[in-house]
Amino acid sequence: MTTRNALLVVEQRLGDVDTWPSHIIGCLFLEFPTINIIKRLAAFFYGNDISPSLAVGVYELCNADYTSLLGSAMRNFYFEWQRKRFTPHLSQYYDVRLRRFLWINGSSLHQREVVQPVAMVIDYGYEGCFSPAQECVIRNKLLLLRWR
Repeated sequence: MTTRNALLVVEQRLGDVDTWPSHIIGCLFLEFPTINIIKRLAAFFYGNDISPSLAVGVYELCNADYTSLLGSAMRNFYFEWQRKRFTPHLSQYYDVRLRRFLWINGSSLHQREVVQPVAMVIDYGYEGCFSPAQECVIRNKLLLLRWR
């Protein structure tokens, strides 16, 4: 699968990128991939049932400058979450279908558990959430990716 196809597949499963939480869009397009940023992205994709190869493929399209730093670190988070089968509350992620933050629990703990408190305010998309220059970067990258 090409990285171009990765974005299409993930958007078919999760909706258009510009409907995702703003903090995820910022991590994908603008942020240097610190370990906390990588964990946030890994949790988002893992919790929404996106494979690590698809997640890395999407990141390569959105922020190719730092791809070498991301792939192995993201796969390590997936591995850890799978390995810790009975451990609750490994990380939080935003579930796009339920539109809530949920916990990633060990792979043998199959319940969906909402993060408390439920009253969290979240921004979606990128318009009005970033500086005009940052919005322009995101908009232009998305246009290029969608019309290649």
